[in-house]
Formats: sequence, C-alpha cells, structure tokens
Amino acid sequence: MEKIDIGKELMKNKENFEKHVANICYKDCKGKYNSEKKIEECIENCRDTIVMF
Repeated sequence: MEKIDIGKELMKNKENFEKHVANICYKDCKGKYNSEKKIEECIENCRDTIVMF
C-alpha cells in the first residue's frame, strides 16, 4: 500500500482552498467595483471573512 504523507496532503488541500477562496472573492469583488484599489481591499476583507469560518 502507498504511504500517504498527511502533512503534504493537508498543505495541498490548504493551497487549493486558498486558491478557491481567492477566485470566489475576486469574482465577487470584480462584479462590485471598477477601481483596482477597491477590488484589492474587497478581496482582503472577503478572504478574512471566509478564513474566520
């Protein structure tokens, strides 16, 4: 049987989760704002909100 490195798997999942969160936040914020600065602020707030859950 193949031995699984749990730490590596968790890190991979964490990276995928973060990319997924970034995509959701980016799409949401891009729809709300036109200004790059506003979009960046929105994305940061969005990420913080999701990470808290």
